[in-house]
Amino acid sequence: MWIRSCIGFWERPARPKRPLAALLLATTLLSPAVVLPDRAGFAQSQADTVDGMERPRFDVTDEFSASNIDPVTQAILNDALKSLQFFAIAQLEADEDIGLAQSGVVRGYLARRQKQDAIDNAERIEDPIWRARSYIWISDYVQVVEKNHDEARQWIDRAVQEVLALPSMRDNGESLQIAALRLAARGFPEAATKSAQAIPDTRTRVGTLQRVADISLSLSESAATRGETATILRAAFAEANALTMDPIDKSDILIEIGAVQLKAEDGAGAQASFQAAQQLILDVPGARKYDALTRLASKMVEAGNQRGGMTVVRMIPEGADRARALAAVSSAMGRRNIDAAVPLFRLAMEETERIEDQQQRFDTLAYLIARQSEVGRLADAFEGAFMITEEVPRSEALLGMGRVLIAQGKLTEALVLKDYIPFVGMRAQLMAPVALGRGLEQDPEGASALLAEALDPTGFPYIPEYVPAALDAVLTAQIRGGLKSADQAIFSRARDLAEVLPGDLPQVEALVQVAIAEARRGRIDDAQKTISAAYRIAFENNRTAGFDRALMAISLAQLAAGDLIGAYDTAARIPEPPPGGPFPRTQDGGFDVPRYQALIRVAAAAGRLGDPRFGGEIVTRKIAHAPAKATGLAAVAIAMANRTTDLIDVINDIRDGALLSPDFDYLNKVAQEVEGETGSGGGRLGDAPQLAPMPQGG
Repeated sequence: MWIRSCIGFWERPARPKRPLAALLLATTLLSPAVVLPDRAGFAQSQADTVDGMERPRFDVTDEFSASNIDPVTQAILNDALKSLQFFAIAQLEADEDIGLAQSGVVRGYLARRQKQDAIDNAERIEDPIWRARSYIWISDYVQVVEKNHDEARQWIDRAVQEVLALPSMRDNGESLQIAALRLAARGFPEAATKSAQAIPDTRTRVGTLQRVADISLSLSESAATRGETATILRAAFAEANALTMDPIDKSDILIEIGAVQLKAEDGAGAQASFQAAQQLILDVPGARKYDALTRLASKMVEAGNQRGGMTVVRMIPEGADRARALAAVSSAMGRRNIDAAVPLFRLAMEETERIEDQQQRFDTLAYLIARQSEVGRLADAFEGAFMITEEVPRSEALLGMGRVLIAQGKLTEALVLKDYIPFVGMRAQLMAPVALGRGLEQDPEGASALLAEALDPTGFPYIPEYVPAALDAVLTAQIRGGLKSADQAIFSRARDLAEVLPGDLPQVEALVQVAIAEARRGRIDDAQKTISAAYRIAFENNRTAGFDRALMAISLAQLAAGDLIGAYDTAARIPEPPPGGPFPRTQDGGFDVPRYQALIRVAAAAGRLGDPRFGGEIVTRKIAHAPAKATGLAAVAIAMANRTTDLIDVINDIRDGALLSPDFDYLNKVAQEVEGETGSGGGRLGDAPQLAPMPQGG
C-alpha cells in the first residue's frame, strides 16, 4: 500500500497526504544515497549532532522497513531533488508555499538540462500561480537552450491560461506581467498586449502595456506596429489618468507613456500625456515638483520634443534646480545631437554661478560634470570639477565622472583621474576596475601593482564611508586578475584599511571581505584568523544595531573558508526577525532578512557540495516563516543542480536575488563547451571547479 501510494505520487498530479509525506521524508533522511561520498571535507554534516544540537529524527511506523522498499521506490528516494520535494510536502502546509518549493525543483531540473523531469514536476504543482511560473521557466529553457521558439510560445500560453482560469489572482497579475514581457521580447506583440490587458491591478496593467509597447517598437518600426501601439497607449493613458495615487508617481507613469507615444509618432497622444503629467506636477506644493519637472523635460527632449522640453525647463526657478534641469536636458539632447547640447551645457554652467549656498553649488556642479561625461564632453567636465574649490567635494565629483567612464568602458580615461583624487577610498574605486581589466588581459603583475598603489597611504585622511566599496573593488580585482604572489601585501593593506572604519560592526564587515579574499586564494589559516577577529568584535557588540548583518557576513566568510558547520552555527545565532512581518523581499521572491538569508546561504552551499539532506534540515528546522522555508528549499534545489559555478558565486547570488533564477544563457554556453570537449551530446552538465582547497570545517 505504501509503495503503491509513493509510485502513484509520480504518476498523477496530486500530492500525498501529510502522514505519508512524513513517512517518505523519513525514508529520505535514512537513505545514505542522497549524500555524495566524495565530500569528505564536510563529514561533520553526517554526524549525529551538529555543534551540540541533535540532528532531526522522525518517527517511523513499526510496519515500515527500509529493506522492504522495492527498486522503483528506492530509485525515487535516492534522487536528491525528489527528496527535497518530500521535505516541502512534509514541512509546509499551504499549497502556495509547497508550490514555491517545488518550483525550485523544476528550476533545478532545468539547470541540469533534464527538461522532461522539470515538466513532470511542474505539472504536479497544485498551486496555479507557481505552476504557471514553472511553465514560464520551462519556456525560457526551451527558448534559450533548445532554440525552439514555437514550443517556447506554447509554454507561455499554458502559463497564461493557468492564471486566467483563477477566480482571483493572488499575485495581482504579476505572472501575467512576466508572461506579457516575455511575449513582447520574443516578437508576439498581440499576445503580449492581450496578456497585459488581463492584469487586474490597474497600475501594473498600465505599466506593463507601456513596456510592451516600448519593446514592440524597438523590434519593429513598421507603420502597422506604430498604429497598433498608439491605440494601446491611448487606452493605457486613459486608465492611468483615472488612477488615484500620489501625483508625482502618477506623473512619472504618464511621462513614460508619453515618451513611447512619441516613438510611435503619435504626437497628439504624447502631447496629452505630457500635458496631464505637467499639470499634476505643477499642482504639487513646494520644491518637490522641480525634480519631477526635470524628469519630464529630459524625457521629452530624449523622445525628440526639444521645444516642449525647454518650455518645461523655464517653469523651474533659477538656481540649483534650473541648473540640474538644464544639465539633464543637455545630456538627453547630447545623445541625439552633441553639437546642439553644447550651448545648453554652457547655460547650465552659468546657472550654477547663481547658487549662493556653497555646498548646494558643489553638488549641482558634480551632477553637471556626470552629465557632461555621459556624452563625451570630458574636457568640459574636468574643467568644471576644478570650479569646486574644496578637496573632498571636488574628489567626489571626479569619482562620479570616473564611474561614468568605467561604465562606458573608458578605463584609460578613468585612470587619469586618480592623480587628482588624494583620498584612498575614492581613488581605489577607480583604480580597481582598471587593474581588473589589466588582469583579464593577461597582465596580472600590472594589475597587482596598480592595486597595491590604490591602497597606498596618500597623507590625506581616510573618509570612512568610501572605504567598504574600495575594499570590495580592490579585493575582487586581486582575486580575479592579480598576481598570487602579491596577495600577502594587498591583503595586509586591506586589513589595515579596515581598521580605520569608525565603529566596530563596520570593521566586522570589512574584515569579512578580507577573509573571503584570503579563503578564495587558499590562504585558509589566514582567513580563519581574520574571521576569528571579526567574530570577537561582533559579539562584543551584540546589542548594537547591525549585529544580525555582521553575523550574516561572518557566516558567508566561514563558507568561503570551507567551514560549513561553523557557518551554520553562526547563521543559527542570528536573532529572529520581529514577528508578524511583512518581511522585505528580493526581486525573485527571496527574503532580505539576515537570519533567513544566512541560513538559506548555508543550506544552498550544503546542496551545492552534495549534501542536500543537511540543507533541507537547516531550512525546515531553523526557519520558522513558511514562505521563507519554501524559498530555502527552492534555493537548495537550484544550487545543488548548478554545477557550473564557483560555490561562493552561487551563494552570493542569494544576496543579489539571482540564485532562484537560473541563467540559461550561461548554462547553455557551459554545456556546449563541455560537449565540445567530450564529444558528447549528453544531457547533463559536468562538475565545476571547486574552491581550492576545501578543507575539513570545524
